[in-house]
Amino acid sequence: MMMEKSKLIFDNLLLNEHVQKIIVENEELKKFTIKYGSDYEYLKSYFENGFVDVSTANNELFYYFANFFQIDSLLQQIETYNYNYKIISTNQEIIFQKQIISLFLELNEDNFDETSEQILMILLNTSSSSSSSSIIESTKTNSFSSFSDLSNSKIIDDLLLTCFFYHVCNIRPFQIPILIKLFKLLSQNFSGLLEKLLLLIGKDKYKLCNYSRHCNLYEQKDLEKLNCFVLRELFDRKMILKNEMSNQYNPLFQDIFSDHFNNEIDLSLHKKHIKEGIHPALLFEILMKDNIEEFQEISKALDFDFTKSFKYNIYNKFNILSTSNEISYLNVCCYFDSVKCFEYLLSNDQQITEEDFLYAIYGGSINIIHLIENYQQQQLNIKLIHLERSIQFHQNVIFEWLFEKYIEQNHQINNNSQIYQNKQSINQLINSLLKESIKNYNFEIMIYLLSKNSSFYQIIEEASKSLNYILLEISLNFKYCDWLTDFRNISMSEIIKQIILDQKIELFRKMIQFPPIRNQADTFAESYFIAIKQNYLEIIQIFHEIEHFNINFWHYYSSPLVLSIKENRCRIFHEILKHPHIDVNYQGHGDHPLCIACKLEREWHVKELLKISTIDTNVIDGASNPINIAVEKNNMKIIKMLCENKHINFNIEKYNPIHKAIYNNNLEIVQYFLSLPKFYIDLNNLKV
Repeated sequence: MMMEKSKLIFDNLLLNEHVQKIIVENEELKKFTIKYGSDYEYLKSYFENGFVDVSTANNELFYYFANFFQIDSLLQQIETYNYNYKIISTNQEIIFQKQIISLFLELNEDNFDETSEQILMILLNTSSSSSSSSIIESTKTNSFSSFSDLSNSKIIDDLLLTCFFYHVCNIRPFQIPILIKLFKLLSQNFSGLLEKLLLLIGKDKYKLCNYSRHCNLYEQKDLEKLNCFVLRELFDRKMILKNEMSNQYNPLFQDIFSDHFNNEIDLSLHKKHIKEGIHPALLFEILMKDNIEEFQEISKALDFDFTKSFKYNIYNKFNILSTSNEISYLNVCCYFDSVKCFEYLLSNDQQITEEDFLYAIYGGSINIIHLIENYQQQQLNIKLIHLERSIQFHQNVIFEWLFEKYIEQNHQINNNSQIYQNKQSINQLINSLLKESIKNYNFEIMIYLLSKNSSFYQIIEEASKSLNYILLEISLNFKYCDWLTDFRNISMSEIIKQIILDQKIELFRKMIQFPPIRNQADTFAESYFIAIKQNYLEIIQIFHEIEHFNINFWHYYSSPLVLSIKENRCRIFHEILKHPHIDVNYQGHGDHPLCIACKLEREWHVKELLKISTIDTNVIDGASNPINIAVEKNNMKIIKMLCENKHINFNIEKYNPIHKAIYNNNLEIVQYFLSLPKFYIDLNNLKV
């Protein structure tokens, strides 16, 4: 790779680690000053490893650099990056998803009507090419009555929309009542939402079915508190009945749904506290509203203790955010950005903890974070969890500030080594955060990180895990410099499996043409079997469209034909028989198709198999053959079908099938055999 034209810059520029700044005196590069640090490291990395991390900030520099030194591989990498970034950053469907999430997060009582109209207009918009601004603008001139005139052709499907909603409930617990109000409105337009929400929160674990993989992304143990508040709100809005819920044995569930009250006033207060979702203590509300005058007045009491905390209370939605049974006064101030009360607590010798910083991130309290930074009089000790939580809670202003100040400005790690544990480079850190952004539907940060330098191939896997098929389909249009290398650690079988389970037919058709999938043979085997078990005929037909598709394979002690018989999938069985390369006698290391059909007494399957001229009616499967199996089952219909085949051999085994009929005392079968002109008993088999 080391060309003559590039040797000069490598010898004189990149080997000199003491150079602080290099002014590039070259016509094509004259406008660039290569500073020691990020640009220097990028260039050095390219010459040492043959690869450089391209971003929107440096791709112009590298483009001129690669052009001047005629480095084709670098030019290709830059072109690939620019192409992929443009696809993801300008895609209209991603813009719509960003808008929906943003509107969910902004929702409150004051803006409910306007915001809910905007959400409905986006969801019901039939043209994905319409500009987002025109959609929002149109909501100003449309009322709810006009929605019935729109085609129910959503850009975001019911399952993904429900995942968005559930996620926002988790990260904005104090907004659950208003979110459920919106959810009820959406459910009136999209009938499948409530069913999918109940599946996500584990209403019936035996009905999770296709959504089980997504539900596994959420630890049910961690979400029991969230689920109880969501279920209570659904119940109060008459969307579900109490006896429909499987969380009844959860202690918090019992408390929240308690009906043991002395009078209507107590019951009314109970419902009020649940809806507010805050600790009933007066001081909690004072801190939440940053009412410094009342706080100072209360604290004048002789027995007031600043070190005390709010004990566990069933109404407090802080329980969703923390596993702790106690919430400190500082915690409350940090979450609600109560600056005055926060400073007052510090002036009374309260110490800032790691938990306080996290609560400030959860609540998006940027003012508190700056105060914490100033209070410590040094750089914050930023850890990976701080970056991940700011992404998870969609506190994007905080994330970008932390990333730019504590990651980019400390590119050579310095005092932030904890962030880089098990990370070899900043690029790996960015890739890890990219996964977090997709998992938590934070598309704004996803694009932000891609602009900083990320691996686009990761989007395929993470989009699949979060059931975001729009994003997954977009990722199929990316270019890859070396997909064999990029995809080596991705489990394509899991991606394909989820697509099949959710019956994304056209997406599946595109996916199986994708090189990383086409080159993983085991992916097809498992996916094909899933399609048979789920009885998805269309998926099977798409498999059969693949040129040179091997229909005669063995997987988990079965072949496609045998599995279709075992699962009693008649249409799929017929489709497999139509395949031009089907071998009806393919046995692999297990059951022969005809034998398994006889064992399971699948009369229709036996009849169809016997229509194939090449079928072997005398095959030995284990210790028996088709006719003996049919006699063992006393199935006269199958016996007659087999005996009508001209190739039947009654003496293929040691014992003639009439022996089995006599042993089973089945006179009808014995008489039938003896009536057949072609029936005979070999001399060696005369002894019974």
